[in-house]
Amino acid sequence: MTLEELKTVSHIRKEIDLIEQSIAELDSLLLPARQGGARSTQPSSPVESHLRKKLTLEARLRRKQGELLDALENVLDWLDTVDDGNIRSIVTARYILKKSWKETAAMCYEGITDKSVPYNALKNYLKRAD
Repeated sequence: MTLEELKTVSHIRKEIDLIEQSIAELDSLLLPARQGGARSTQPSSPVESHLRKKLTLEARLRRKQGELLDALENVLDWLDTVDDGNIRSIVTARYILKKSWKETAAMCYEGITDKSVPYNALKNYLKRAD
């Protein structure tokens, strides 16, 4: 496992968050049209266009969620091979529980909030494992 492979989990999660935000924005744009009761049956209507965009985003969201599950499964499989409990805790906090590096430091190291501590520990572990 590399740091880049672990970062993939975070990147996919960010993409999912952005897609969900886009869907929510589309829903908020559609809400006034739904409340007004008047809908156009023309394929070029703004409501129809928004609905097509939403369906496209929802399909993309499902694909990204599948990618995330695959990436998380790979991380969990790798974690089963890690003999260092501290590294397992760091990876779990940061990449599975979505904690910041500062939160990860506080969770994994009693009284330490320096975000570089868990990051450097993980980075050094991964270098040694290569």
